[in-house]
Amino acid sequence: MVPPTRLQIEAEFKTWLRDVAYHQRLTQDEVARLVQDRIQVHPRTVAAWFQGVARPGYAQLVALCAALGELPPALREVILSS
Repeated sequence: MVPPTRLQIEAEFKTWLRDVAYHQRLTQDEVARLVQDRIQVHPRTVAAWFQGVARPGYAQLVALCAALGELPPALREVILSS
């Protein structure tokens, strides 16, 4: 299995985040509040994640996954393949 490229991960992350928020009926602001409950993240940072112009760092990604109860596909593949 070929690991995903950085561009694939970035594109998948933005799509994943929007899809998870949509299916959980969460707004961007609600996602930001959920993450803020776990780690200091400015709402503009979360907005940048939704727009695909930024990605979360490791601690932010862990907090985001915990808040949403979901893993991005690329991360899930890495975990399952190890």
